[in-house]
Amino acid sequence: MKIAVKTYDSIPVTASILEKLETTIIECEPTLKEYTFSSYKLPILDNGVKIVVLQFIKQKEQVLHLVSKVNYPILQH
Repeated sequence: MKIAVKTYDSIPVTASILEKLETTIIECEPTLKEYTFSSYKLPILDNGVKIVVLQFIKQKEQVLHLVSKVNYPILQH
């Protein structure tokens, strides 16, 4: 992840993270044939983090995270 750091006289004064982060699902349970929108699964992302997603999300799909507005649980692997 990239972090923007502003300095004054070579001393860091502020730091900010990206607004968006794009990751890829590397490991995921198969999609159920008959799923409901209340069915969730826990795939593992390419950065090693587990997140909660709906059943229709598949392995090798890219996921866009809005870092400033995390509105889903993130679980450490």
